[in-house]
Amino acid sequence: MSAGRTEKGVEMLIRELKYAADRELRIEAIIALGSSGDPRAIGPLIEALNFEDADIRREAAIALGCIGDTRVVGPLIEALKSSYSGLRISSAIALGSIGDPRAVEPLIEGLKDRDEAVRQNAAWALGKIGDPRAVLPLIRVLKDKFEEVRENTAWALGNIGDGRAVEPLIETLNDGDDAVRRSVVIALGTINDARAIGPLVQSLKDRDEAIRREAVIAFINFKEKAVIPLINGLKDKNEMVRQNSAWALGEIRDQRAVGPLIETLKDSNKSVRWDAAWALVRIGDEGAVEALIEAMKSDNRFVRLNAIWALGEIRDKRAVEPLIEALKDRNDIFRKAAIVALGSIGDTRAIKPLIEAIRQGDEAIQQEAAISFNNIGKESVGTLMEALNDEDYRVRKVAALSLGDLGDPRAIDPLVKALKDNDQAVRWDAAWALVKLGNKGSITSLLEALKDEDPDMRLKAAWALGEIGNPVAIMPLIGALKDEDNYVRNNSSMSLAVIFESVIKQLKSEDFVTRGNAAIYTLQLLDPLIRSLDDDNIMVRTAVVGAFVRMMEPLLNVLHEVRAGAVEAVIRRIIGPLIRALKDERRKGRLQESDALRLISNEYVIGALTKALKDTDPDIRGNAAITMLVILDPLIKALNDENNDVRRKAIYAFLELTGPLLKVLMELHENAADVFIRRIIGPLTRALNDDDMYVRSNSAITMFRMVEQITPMLNTGGEGLRISAAMNLGKIKDVRATTSLVPSLKDENENIRREAAISLGVLGDPRAVAPLIEALDDPSMLVRREAAWALVSIGDLAVMPLIKAANEGTCTYKWELVWALGELKDPRAIETLLLSLKDSDERVRREAAWALRFVSDVRTVELLKRAVEENADLKEAMIAFKSMGDADTLDSILKALTEKVEQMKVAEIEALKVPK
Repeated sequence: MSAGRTEKGVEMLIRELKYAADRELRIEAIIALGSSGDPRAIGPLIEALNFEDADIRREAAIALGCIGDTRVVGPLIEALKSSYSGLRISSAIALGSIGDPRAVEPLIEGLKDRDEAVRQNAAWALGKIGDPRAVLPLIRVLKDKFEEVRENTAWALGNIGDGRAVEPLIETLNDGDDAVRRSVVIALGTINDARAIGPLVQSLKDRDEAIRREAVIAFINFKEKAVIPLINGLKDKNEMVRQNSAWALGEIRDQRAVGPLIETLKDSNKSVRWDAAWALVRIGDEGAVEALIEAMKSDNRFVRLNAIWALGEIRDKRAVEPLIEALKDRNDIFRKAAIVALGSIGDTRAIKPLIEAIRQGDEAIQQEAAISFNNIGKESVGTLMEALNDEDYRVRKVAALSLGDLGDPRAIDPLVKALKDNDQAVRWDAAWALVKLGNKGSITSLLEALKDEDPDMRLKAAWALGEIGNPVAIMPLIGALKDEDNYVRNNSSMSLAVIFESVIKQLKSEDFVTRGNAAIYTLQLLDPLIRSLDDDNIMVRTAVVGAFVRMMEPLLNVLHEVRAGAVEAVIRRIIGPLIRALKDERRKGRLQESDALRLISNEYVIGALTKALKDTDPDIRGNAAITMLVILDPLIKALNDENNDVRRKAIYAFLELTGPLLKVLMELHENAADVFIRRIIGPLTRALNDDDMYVRSNSAITMFRMVEQITPMLNTGGEGLRISAAMNLGKIKDVRATTSLVPSLKDENENIRREAAISLGVLGDPRAVAPLIEALDDPSMLVRREAAWALVSIGDLAVMPLIKAANEGTCTYKWELVWALGELKDPRAIETLLLSLKDSDERVRREAAWALRFVSDVRTVELLKRAVEENADLKEAMIAFKSMGDADTLDSILKALTEKVEQMKVAEIEALKVPK
């Protein structure tokens, strides 16, 4: 908030602070002024310290502290005397932030404040300033009854660093509050006075983990002064003291701790043993190594195990021979620990002993041995290649795994041979090793293995090529989709998917060299991939079609960076085969709707299709139109997708392609244009109500453009197209169509006149009223009735023109006028309708009587009654009259109520009369 407000300018913020009526606006201005650090704000903020609003005063003090100018110290000291505790708190914080020594005495007074929050922040501020004058007053506050005050006080004493605070702080180590004790421990570590060492040892077993951790850090600060107390701590009854003492000794790294730490390797607690071992690793000098080698001979299993681990971490080569000897131990746990340690040291003397250890160990030992060979490095490659022929499958397995990790190309041929090993696990590890060697020459060997007579070797090769992900393998793997073995086909299909995704990732790389090389190789694949689209094998078509569509967008993006013409050339090359794939009746070879949308919504594909739809060559225009029609259903479906991005892409395609496509369809066949318009009007109309503004606006623009293309169809083309144009112009609901639809009310074709009337009613444009009234004289009853309905749809603006036309009496089919007035239910029509009850045309009288049922009032009752009496056959008048009698007009209800009230008054008077 502050950054945005500061952009207003300091002067404007000052005006808001002084004059704004909105309290929240003034507070926001204060916060922004404090953040600005501008000295111009100092005066107004000092004035704000005396405002009536307490919150404004409090925020002003904080803001002055943020600015940090020493000129504000005096006013803030005065504010410390305020009766409002919030202002005193903020002033203490601000003075601490500024750090001016003039504030020390006033803040010392603040330590006596009746409000604990003021005392708490005064202590903090004194700690920030760091003046020794505050030490004794702060020591007294260490006994405050509020924990937060004691916590800040301890911190402040530590920050000042005065030795006078040591003894009082030591006493406070027994405080009942965890946060206070933690603050005390930190303070004692900061002061670094030897008197605190002994008491801090007890903090190593505090119930709070954070306090124990801070005590260790404090000891590290004491360095060599803490060594003897910590060594004593290794023998403490409390395991947390022993553990933390060991850890601290490791951080201090004093050689005096080696012997005691070796002894601590026997501790009954595992965590203590590990921290002791780690401490020895941290010390790591010659004495520690010799002591650890000696400890490997201990009868205590914990000592031996931790000594082995520590020697591995120290990585001193003097430990190699003792560790090789440990590989002969009968216990797998010790052998495994020795293998790990030898691997960490990485000495070549361990290679053959490690191979021998594999023969006797379990799977865990095999895995650790593989890791150790990797740590030893390329010196072990020769021995491991020989081990691929070892009679023990465990040795061969580890050798294959390790050779992959080592990445030496000398191992490729032996590993390819290992793909035919008698043991399945060895074969898989050999395949994985070849994957890791993919960039060092194994691809060629794997491509050859893809043709091997052994199906399992082909399977492993197919899998490995996918894991390597080099596009060189794409066409061979496509060929493998026809393999007689189902497992080979499945692995080839999965590998192709992996490689295609890898190519796509490279095409999207931020580095142009990477995406450029990927584009080059993809272009080289175009022709083979296009041929594969017509392959008889379903798996081939399925893999290629899906991959083709996913690669197109990133490929076209890269080509656009190089040359615009390249994009169009590629699209022309691929669009035909891809559309054939879309129309392919062999289901598994067809593009999914999502793939079709991804293809057609690409801006380059849309651009190319738009250009093709405008091409001078009719064949090119026709093919582009067919392309669009093929993917029409997925596009329409996408307009209802839950995902905003999908709907946006779909409407973008409609926006760009609808106009050019309509023009081409008109050239091809007017029925095609008619079907297309009918197909898309509904979805586009629904899209006008989409939640997403982009979809709504572009749908409106698309339909706006369609009006310009559909309007000429009213006067050109065949009857069907003209009828469709009249109908669809109403559905689009663009009032620009009114001027074109009005002449169609006089068209020779009855259906066109009827659809024009319907559309004019939908548009509701008052300009159509007069032409529609004229249409009430149309010889076709259907046209007249739709014209009447259109006038009803237009509503209020049609009433007076209809009344005028009815009164003039020039309309041949006057009953249509009267019917429309009845449907409009406007009381202004009553006089005209009453006159129409006497019309010479029975149909007019009937419609008038019926209309009066909806718009009449008490004035019409007698006239309707008289009309019924004069003409018993005028059933409509009878129905209207009876309906009005049933419903009761307002006048009749008022009359009945008045009569009832008068009757009741008379009855009451009569009841009060006294009998004579």
